[in-house]
Amino acid sequence: MQASTKVTPTAGDCDTIFVAIELSQKTWLVTLHSPDRERMSRHKLEGGDHAGLLVLIERIRAKVAGKLGSAPRVVSCYEATGSMPAAALRGLRFAPAPQGDGSERASS
Repeated sequence: MQASTKVTPTAGDCDTIFVAIELSQKTWLVTLHSPDRERMSRHKLEGGDHAGLLVLIERIRAKVAGKLGSAPRVVSCYEATGSMPAAALRGLRFAPAPQGDGSERASS
């Protein structure tokens, strides 16, 4: 018998997309883990591409919502490398996901 190496998600994580962003002036490396995949996905964006980051996250969010039947929440963290100012993400906000009844769920 072989021990399982599969990580079992907790009930609170089953509808969550986890996003880690490594910021530099030249490129942003984005690693995503979504509840519909076992593996993480990695994406490379131009440094400072706020719109591209939001499009990427929304595309994954819509795909997961279609599979789960509800909009997943998004949890993110970032690391600024080199001379990248922390202010690079200032003003970047994720809109609360609408619930099935049209109301908005509070973002975490």
